[in-house]
Amino acid sequence: MASPYTVLGVFYDADYNAIKSAYSKLVLRAHPDKGGSPEAFIQIQQAYEILKDPVTRAAYDLKQRRQCRPDNKKQESKTQQQHAQGDTRAWDTPFGGPDFPFNASPPQPSFNAQPPPSYTPFSTFHGPGGRPPWQGGGTYPSTFAQAYAHIRPNPPATHQSEFNTVLQLRKQADLCIGRVDNMIKDLRMTTTTDEISEETWCHLRHLKLRLVNRAVELLARQNALQMCQLQNTLLFCCETPPAWDLRFYAQAVSDDDKVSKELQGLVGSIVGTAAYLRRRQAGVKELGGMEVDDDVVKRVLEDAVYDMKRFLVGVLSVPEYPTDENAA
Repeated sequence: MASPYTVLGVFYDADYNAIKSAYSKLVLRAHPDKGGSPEAFIQIQQAYEILKDPVTRAAYDLKQRRQCRPDNKKQESKTQQQHAQGDTRAWDTPFGGPDFPFNASPPQPSFNAQPPPSYTPFSTFHGPGGRPPWQGGGTYPSTFAQAYAHIRPNPPATHQSEFNTVLQLRKQADLCIGRVDNMIKDLRMTTTTDEISEETWCHLRHLKLRLVNRAVELLARQNALQMCQLQNTLLFCCETPPAWDLRFYAQAVSDDDKVSKELQGLVGSIVGTAAYLRRRQAGVKELGGMEVDDDVVKRVLEDAVYDMKRFLVGVLSVPEYPTDENAA
C-alpha cells in the first residue's frame, strides 16, 4: 500500500482538518457510483482510517521510521538506484490511470501549505523522522535514506565530556544556592527587623538571584547537550549547540563557592551573637559563661552585621551610599 500521506495528498505534518478536507474531496471523486475506481476508493478509505486516529497514525509513523533507518542497506541501495535513474513521477499511486483522472498531481490541502522546513530542534514534535517525507518530485526527498544522508551516527565525543562537566558545575551551583538560602532563613529566625536593614536584606536576595541565574544558565546548557545526544540516538539531525565558554562558568562557580562559604562564616557570627542576645533577653543564664553586658553584645552584633554588609557590597559591586549618621 502506498503511503497514506501520498494517497490523500497531504504533508506528513498535516493536521486533522487538512486530512479530513483532502479525504472529503477525494472520496467523492473516487466513489464507484460516480464512475471512480473501486481500488482508488478503497485506498482512500484505508489511508483516512490510518491518519484520522492519532494512535494509528503514530504507530504507522513509527513503523516507517524503523524501516527506513540508514542501516537498512537494501532500502538504501534501492533509493540510490532510483535517484541515479531519475525518478520524475509527480504522483506515486498504484491506482493511477484513466479511471482515476486526478493522478497527475497531488490535491493541495485546504490551507496555504508550505514545504516542510529543514529540521531544527524545536520545529515540530516529531521532527523530520517522525513521519514519512513527501514522496513526490521537486525538492522533497523520496525516501528516508536521502533524508538521513547528512546525519552523524554518533554525537561528537566532546558533547558527552562537556555534558558531564556542566552537570557537575550545576550541582555545585545548586549547593551554593542552598547554602545562601539556609543563611537567609537562619538570619530571619534569630535577628529582629531593627538589627539588619532592608538594604542589607536586598543585598542578600541579590546575591541569591545571581546564583540562581548561574544555575539556570548551566541547566539550559545541560538540556541543550542532552537534547543533541537524544536526537543523535534517534537518528534525527542534530544542530550542534552554539559555542560556550565553559572555562568562564567553571571559574564563576568556583568563585561563587568561595563567596558563599566566606559569607557563611560572617552569617554564623551574626546568628550566634543574635541567639545569645535572645537568650539574655529571655532571662536565660549561660552556664559556666562570663557575664557580659547587653550593650556589649549588641555592639558585637552590630559589628558583625556591618562586616556582612561590607562584604556583600564588595561582592555585588553595589555603591554604598552614606547614611545620615555617616554623613554627620
